[in-house]
Formats: sequence, C-alpha cells, structure tokens
Amino acid sequence: MNVSGPCLIVDSLSQLTLPMRDFVAMLGGSLAMLVLTVVGALGLLKAANLPIRSYLPALAIGNNGNLGLQLCLFAFGQEGLCCSR
Repeated sequence: MNVSGPCLIVDSLSQLTLPMRDFVAMLGGSLAMLVLTVVGALGLLKAANLPIRSYLPALAIGNNGNLGLQLCLFAFGQEGLCCSR
C-alpha cells in the first residue's frame, strides 16, 4: 500500500486527460468540502471546549483523498477512473 498505491496514482493521473471545465468543477467542490469541514470541526471544538490549534488541522485536513482511486481502477477499470472523455 505504501509503494504500489502512490505508483498507481501517479501512473493513472499521468495518463488522464481532463477538460479545464471539469477540473475547475472538481476544484470548486473540493474547496467547498474543505471549508465545510473546517467550519464544522471549528464548531465541534468550540462546543467541546478543546484547543483549536491542536485539533483543527487533524480534523479538517484528512489524508484520505487518494484511497478511492485504487478501488475505482480495480472495480471499474480505466473507464471508472476517468470522469469524462
């Protein structure tokens, strides 16, 4: 998982052709989810009276974005990995 996962991601993304419109849409969705996660985590930390500086980065920025790529490639093949043609 530590070696083959990133290799699969780099190889798949290097062969991906994505229109700018789709890229901007995915970027906007990602930023919206990040903002919603930060706002939700901030509210939860204030309600629990926990130190924001210690917990907010860990709650708001998860390192799980690439986990689904391998599953999509395995389950659906190359077509399942690409969002459009």
